[in-house]
Amino acid sequence: MISDLTPEDMIRVIEERGRDGRQFLFDLVLPDKIERLCSALRMAESAHVRRVIANLLASLADPAALPCLLERLSDLNPDVIAAIADAIGNSAYEQTLPEDLRVRLGTALLDLATDASRPVKVRTGAIYGLGLMRFRPALDTLLQSLESEEALERLSGAEALAHIADQRAIPALRDRLRREQDNRVQRYIRMALESFAAAKS
Repeated sequence: MISDLTPEDMIRVIEERGRDGRQFLFDLVLPDKIERLCSALRMAESAHVRRVIANLLASLADPAALPCLLERLSDLNPDVIAAIADAIGNSAYEQTLPEDLRVRLGTALLDLATDASRPVKVRTGAIYGLGLMRFRPALDTLLQSLESEEALERLSGAEALAHIADQRAIPALRDRLRREQDNRVQRYIRMALESFAAAKS
Protein backbone atom coordinates (compact mmCIF):
# COMPACT_ATOMS: atom_id res chain seq x y z
CA MET A 1 0.00 0.00 0.00
CA ILE A 2 1.12 3.55 -0.74
CA SER A 3 0.54 4.58 2.86
CA ASP A 4 3.16 2.00 3.87
CA LEU A 5 5.81 3.50 1.56
CA THR A 6 9.06 3.54 3.53
CA PRO A 7 12.10 5.81 2.99
CA GLU A 8 13.84 2.78 1.46
CA ASP A 9 10.90 2.42 -0.95
CA MET A 10 11.22 6.09 -1.89
CA ILE A 11 14.90 5.63 -2.71
CA ARG A 12 14.04 2.59 -4.83
CA VAL A 13 11.31 4.52 -6.68
CA ILE A 14 13.84 7.19 -7.68
CA GLU A 15 16.48 4.65 -8.66
CA GLU A 16 14.13 2.53 -10.74
CA ARG A 17 11.71 5.07 -12.22
CA GLY A 18 13.82 8.21 -12.67
CA ARG A 19 11.76 11.31 -13.51
CA ASP A 20 8.52 9.36 -13.29
CA GLY A 21 9.53 8.29 -9.80
CA ARG A 22 10.25 11.87 -8.77
CA GLN A 23 6.85 12.97 -10.09
CA PHE A 24 5.16 10.08 -8.32
CA LEU A 25 6.73 11.14 -5.01
CA PHE A 26 5.87 14.79 -5.63
CA ASP A 27 2.20 13.95 -6.23
CA LEU A 28 2.02 11.42 -3.41
CA VAL A 29 -0.26 12.39 -0.52
CA LEU A 30 1.06 11.14 2.82
CA PRO A 31 0.58 12.74 6.25
CA ASP A 32 4.29 12.39 7.06
CA LYS A 33 5.75 12.62 3.55
CA ILE A 34 8.36 15.26 4.46
CA GLU A 35 9.59 13.19 7.39
CA ARG A 36 9.92 10.11 5.17
CA LEU A 37 11.72 12.07 2.45
CA CYS A 38 14.12 13.47 5.05
CA SER A 39 14.86 9.94 6.23
CA ALA A 40 15.45 8.90 2.62
CA LEU A 41 17.81 11.86 2.17
CA ARG A 42 19.84 10.68 5.17
CA MET A 43 19.87 7.06 4.06
CA ALA A 44 20.52 7.29 0.31
CA GLU A 45 24.01 6.12 -0.65
CA SER A 46 23.80 7.50 -4.18
CA ALA A 47 24.64 11.20 -4.56
CA HIS A 48 22.27 11.29 -7.54
CA VAL A 49 19.37 10.06 -5.40
CA ARG A 50 20.21 12.54 -2.62
CA ARG A 51 20.24 15.38 -5.16
CA VAL A 52 16.87 14.29 -6.57
CA ILE A 53 15.38 14.17 -3.06
CA ALA A 54 16.80 17.63 -2.29
CA ASN A 55 15.32 18.97 -5.54
CA LEU A 56 12.01 17.34 -4.65
CA LEU A 57 12.05 19.02 -1.22
CA ALA A 58 12.82 22.32 -2.96
CA SER A 59 9.73 21.87 -5.14
CA LEU A 60 7.55 20.93 -2.17
CA ALA A 61 8.85 24.02 -0.29
CA ASP A 62 7.66 22.78 3.10
CA PRO A 63 9.34 24.46 6.10
CA ALA A 64 9.03 21.18 8.01
CA ALA A 65 12.01 19.97 5.95
CA LEU A 66 14.33 22.76 7.13
CA PRO A 67 15.92 21.00 10.14
CA CYS A 68 16.88 17.96 8.08
CA LEU A 69 18.09 20.13 5.19
CA LEU A 70 20.31 22.05 7.60
CA GLU A 71 21.72 18.77 8.87
CA ARG A 72 22.42 17.53 5.32
CA LEU A 73 24.44 20.62 4.33
CA SER A 74 27.33 18.48 5.56
CA ASP A 75 27.02 16.29 2.44
CA LEU A 76 30.32 15.67 0.66
CA ASN A 77 28.93 16.03 -2.87
CA PRO A 78 28.86 19.62 -4.22
CA ASP A 79 25.80 18.99 -6.42
CA VAL A 80 23.88 17.70 -3.41
CA ILE A 81 24.95 20.66 -1.24
CA ALA A 82 23.88 23.13 -3.94
CA ALA A 83 20.50 21.39 -4.24
CA ILE A 84 20.05 21.44 -0.47
CA ALA A 85 20.88 25.16 -0.30
CA ASP A 86 18.25 25.75 -2.98
CA ALA A 87 15.74 23.65 -1.02
CA ILE A 88 16.45 25.68 2.12
CA GLY A 89 15.74 28.92 0.28
CA ASN A 90 12.49 27.61 -1.23
CA SER A 91 11.32 26.05 2.05
CA ALA A 92 12.08 29.19 4.07
CA TYR A 93 10.65 31.65 1.54
CA GLU A 94 7.99 33.89 3.10
CA GLN A 95 7.84 31.65 6.18
CA THR A 96 7.90 32.75 9.80
CA LEU A 97 10.59 30.55 11.33
CA PRO A 98 11.76 30.08 14.91
CA GLU A 99 14.55 32.61 15.34
CA ASP A 100 17.09 30.00 16.42
CA LEU A 101 16.46 27.91 13.30
CA ARG A 102 16.51 30.97 11.03
CA VAL A 103 19.89 32.06 12.43
CA ARG A 104 21.37 28.57 12.16
CA LEU A 105 20.19 28.23 8.56
CA GLY A 106 21.43 31.68 7.59
CA THR A 107 24.78 31.21 9.30
CA ALA A 108 25.34 27.84 7.60
CA LEU A 109 24.51 29.26 4.17
CA LEU A 110 26.68 32.31 4.85
CA ASP A 111 29.61 30.04 5.66
CA LEU A 112 29.17 28.27 2.32
CA ALA A 113 28.72 31.51 0.38
CA THR A 114 31.97 32.96 1.72
CA ASP A 115 34.11 29.80 1.44
CA ALA A 116 36.29 30.41 -1.63
CA SER A 117 37.39 26.77 -1.61
CA ARG A 118 33.84 25.67 -2.44
CA PRO A 119 32.75 25.17 -6.08
CA VAL A 120 30.84 28.04 -7.67
CA LYS A 121 27.62 25.99 -7.73
CA VAL A 122 27.76 25.64 -3.93
CA ARG A 123 28.46 29.33 -3.34
CA THR A 124 25.72 30.45 -5.72
CA GLY A 125 23.26 27.97 -4.21
CA ALA A 126 24.01 29.41 -0.78
CA ILE A 127 23.66 32.99 -2.07
CA TYR A 128 20.30 32.12 -3.63
CA GLY A 129 19.14 30.55 -0.37
CA LEU A 130 20.19 33.58 1.66
CA GLY A 131 18.22 35.83 -0.65
CA LEU A 132 15.04 33.77 -0.47
CA MET A 133 15.39 33.64 3.32
CA ARG A 134 15.82 37.44 3.33
CA PHE A 135 18.70 36.91 5.74
CA ARG A 136 19.78 40.51 6.33
CA PRO A 137 23.07 39.68 8.10
CA ALA A 138 24.19 38.42 4.65
CA LEU A 139 23.85 41.87 3.06
CA ASP A 140 27.58 42.68 3.00
CA THR A 141 28.41 39.24 1.58
CA LEU A 142 25.79 39.63 -1.14
CA LEU A 143 27.15 43.07 -2.04
CA GLN A 144 30.63 41.57 -2.28
CA SER A 145 29.30 38.84 -4.58
CA LEU A 146 28.57 41.55 -7.17
CA GLU A 147 32.35 41.90 -7.54
CA SER A 148 33.02 38.19 -8.05
CA GLU A 149 35.00 37.06 -11.09
CA GLU A 150 32.28 34.46 -11.68
CA ALA A 151 29.31 35.79 -13.68
CA LEU A 152 26.98 33.24 -12.09
CA GLU A 153 27.93 34.49 -8.65
CA ARG A 154 27.27 38.12 -9.63
CA LEU A 155 23.93 37.10 -11.12
CA SER A 156 22.94 35.18 -7.98
CA GLY A 157 24.01 38.10 -5.81
CA ALA A 158 21.80 40.52 -7.75
CA GLU A 159 18.83 38.16 -7.48
CA ALA A 160 19.40 37.65 -3.75
CA LEU A 161 19.65 41.40 -3.14
CA ALA A 162 16.30 41.88 -4.87
CA HIS A 163 14.72 39.46 -2.38
CA ILE A 164 16.36 41.04 0.66
CA ALA A 165 15.15 44.43 -0.59
CA ASP A 166 17.52 46.57 1.47
CA GLN A 167 17.77 50.05 -0.06
CA ARG A 168 21.52 50.12 0.71
CA ALA A 169 22.00 47.70 -2.21
CA ILE A 170 20.82 50.20 -4.83
CA PRO A 171 24.09 52.18 -5.25
CA ALA A 172 26.12 48.95 -5.50
CA LEU A 173 23.73 47.49 -8.09
CA ARG A 174 23.83 50.69 -10.17
CA ASP A 175 27.62 50.82 -10.00
CA ARG A 176 27.91 47.16 -11.02
CA LEU A 177 25.48 47.69 -13.90
CA ARG A 178 27.67 50.46 -15.32
CA ARG A 179 30.66 48.11 -15.37
CA GLU A 180 29.00 44.78 -16.11
CA GLN A 181 29.89 43.07 -19.40
CA ASP A 182 27.80 39.90 -19.12
CA ASN A 183 24.34 40.26 -20.66
CA ARG A 184 22.68 37.79 -18.28
CA VAL A 185 24.10 39.55 -15.24
CA GLN A 186 23.01 42.92 -16.62
CA ARG A 187 19.48 41.55 -17.00
CA TYR A 188 19.35 40.31 -13.40
CA ILE A 189 20.75 43.58 -12.05
CA ARG A 190 18.10 45.52 -13.97
CA MET A 191 15.42 43.19 -12.60
CA ALA A 192 16.74 43.77 -9.08
CA LEU A 193 16.69 47.55 -9.54
CA GLU A 194 13.16 47.35 -10.98
CA SER A 195 12.04 45.39 -7.92
CA PHE A 196 13.37 48.16 -5.67
CA ALA A 197 11.57 50.79 -7.75
CA ALA A 198 8.31 48.81 -7.62
CA ALA A 199 8.59 48.45 -3.84
CA LYS A 200 8.90 52.24 -3.43
CA SER A 201 5.86 53.03 -5.60
